[in-house]
Formats: sequence, structure tokens, C-alpha cells
Amino acid sequence: MRKYSFMVPLKETGLTWELPKSLTLKPKEKKRIKVGLQVNPAELKKESLMDTSL
Repeated sequence: MRKYSFMVPLKETGLTWELPKSLTLKPKEKKRIKVGLQVNPAELKKESLMDTSL
């Protein structure tokens, strides 16, 4: 079995990340996960878009 985890980016005004905390898969097991990002342009700082990572 293998465990996978995600590091949620630091909280920024206008950005809300939706990531699972962790999941465990058996050998050759596949699983769909939901990864999302909500963007509120009215609250978003322009410089936030310059430095991005996934």
C-alpha cells in the first residue's frame, strides 16, 4: 500500500483550494480525486497570480 498526501498552499485572499488531505492506494489501485480552486476576482491581489505552484 502507498500513501499520498497533498500540501495545501498558504491561504491567500481570493483563493480557496480544495484538496484531499491524504489517500492510501493498494498496488495497481486507481482512484479519482477532486482537486479544486475557487477564485474570487474581487478579493484577489494582482501579485498573487505571478507566483503560482501546483
